[in-house]
Amino acid sequence: MNYKAKYSNLFKEGKIRKQTIKNRIVVTPVGLTYADSNGQAGLRLIRYLEERAKGGAGIVMPGIVLVDSKTGKINANELCLENQAQSMSFAHLARAIHKYDAKLFLQLYHPGKCTVSGNLNGEKPWSASEVPTADGKRTKAMSKKDIEYLIEKFVQSAKLAETAGVDGVEIHAAHGYLLNQFLSPLYNHRSDEYGGSIENRARIVVEIYEAIRKVVSKDFVVGIRISVDEFVEGGNTLEDGLAFAKIWDEMGVDYMNVNCGLQESSQFNREPPCYPQGWKKHLSKSVKEAVSCPIIAVNTIKKPDFADSLIGEGVCDFAGLSRGHLADPYWTKKITQGKEDQIRI
Repeated sequence: MNYKAKYSNLFKEGKIRKQTIKNRIVVTPVGLTYADSNGQAGLRLIRYLEERAKGGAGIVMPGIVLVDSKTGKINANELCLENQAQSMSFAHLARAIHKYDAKLFLQLYHPGKCTVSGNLNGEKPWSASEVPTADGKRTKAMSKKDIEYLIEKFVQSAKLAETAGVDGVEIHAAHGYLLNQFLSPLYNHRSDEYGGSIENRARIVVEIYEAIRKVVSKDFVVGIRISVDEFVEGGNTLEDGLAFAKIWDEMGVDYMNVNCGLQESSQFNREPPCYPQGWKKHLSKSVKEAVSCPIIAVNTIKKPDFADSLIGEGVCDFAGLSRGHLADPYWTKKITQGKEDQIRI
């Protein structure tokens, strides 16, 4: 079988910034909690992700990587990137991924209100405004000094990632985590330059992106993950999400990883397997039509012909599979071997 002819969209080389991606298949992040207790990417995680690179994907992305354990830790086995020891562990991971001509992108995040004070030595979790935390208590509304501190922590993690040989980072501004708490009117009730209008609510993400771009090399990729529709009354709608996407595009982001929903509407970003393939493809297609940068999107993909069709239809540039790669690390390789009927879903 000539798989490159049958799946010509999936196996066409891609481009993000100046980096060539060997195909359009992405291992998108899931919360594995495979990190060592010191936040490092240990052997268990490296072996898991290396198997997905060996399986043929063009881009491999671990689960969320914390930029500041002092103010945002959720659990003991959470990836962090704050120091040289953690950076060295990611260097081992990068070498494992690069053996198979795949790229490694890290998703940088801070949970904000999605953690609890018990994980923070009794300190209140941070958020854009004083809102309920995961355990029903209250957050600390971040001061401008806190915002400056957070921006520097994102910058520090991005610099450590590049030093480790990682190919790029993704600013996680989706799914109700801290940066999304600034974007969403559901959580952001500020009256300063970080609240109110869409432009003001976008400000912290713009400042993080611009600060990272100043300290990394010209070839280093900096993308962003967005919840283009929050599916919660009082939250951002698709119209709002597209307005943010245009801001990210104008600021020069290298790609957007499109999904939807908050923690309160997680049934739309962690949807049950019974949901049909592509049920939310209108979201990523709307973003792709509105911007010029490449789009990675997850669309409940189960089968390769459907993934190929999404790219062909202009829904996205890269097909992201999270649970597909959980079920079968050789999802891509089985296509190249003519064994699509053996892919586990």
